[in-house]
Amino acid sequence: GSGLVGSEMCIRDSVGEAHFFRAYSYFDLLQFYGDAIIITQPLDVTSPELRVAQNDRSEVADFIIEDLETAAPMLPRFTELTTDDAGRISREGCWAFLSRVALYEGTWQKFRGNEERGRELLDIAAKAAKQVIDSKAFSLFKPDALKEKAQKYMFILEDAKSNPCLLYTSDAA
Repeated sequence: GSGLVGSEMCIRDSVGEAHFFRAYSYFDLLQFYGDAIIITQPLDVTSPELRVAQNDRSEVADFIIEDLETAAPMLPRFTELTTDDAGRISREGCWAFLSRVALYEGTWQKFRGNEERGRELLDIAAKAAKQVIDSKAFSLFKPDALKEKAQKYMFILEDAKSNPCLLYTSDAA
C-alpha cells in the first residue's frame, strides 16, 4: 500500500482529480483556440492576469501533459474503484486521456512541419497507452463463444437476434 490513511488518500485522490479536470478543460481550449491563457491560481475579477497575452499552444499542450502526469500517480487504479466510485477517474483513465491529448497535439504538430515536436508528443502518447495496456485492467472484446466474429457483435448485444450466444444478458445459461 501507499502508507496513506483514509483522509490523506481522499485528499490525494481529490488533488489528482483536480489536476485531471483542469487538464481536461484546457484540452477543450487547445482544440478550439490553440493558444490560451494559462491560469494556475484563483483570480478575482480585477486580477491583472485576466488581461495578459495568450500562451502559445505548445505551452498549453505541455501544461496539460504536466497536469496529467501529476494526476496519474495520485489517482486510484481502476481495479481499486468500488461500485460507489463508478464514474470517477482512475489512473488508467488518466493515462488513456494523456495518450489522447499527446496523439492529438503530436499529429497536429507533425502535419504542420514540426516533425521533432510531433515525434516527442507521439512518444508520450505511446508510452501513456502502454501504461494502460500494462495495467492489465482491461482486455479486448473477444468472448470465446463468438470466436472470430467477436468484432461484428461488439456493439449490438441487446437481444437474441443480435446476440447469438446471449452474452452479458439475464437470459444467459
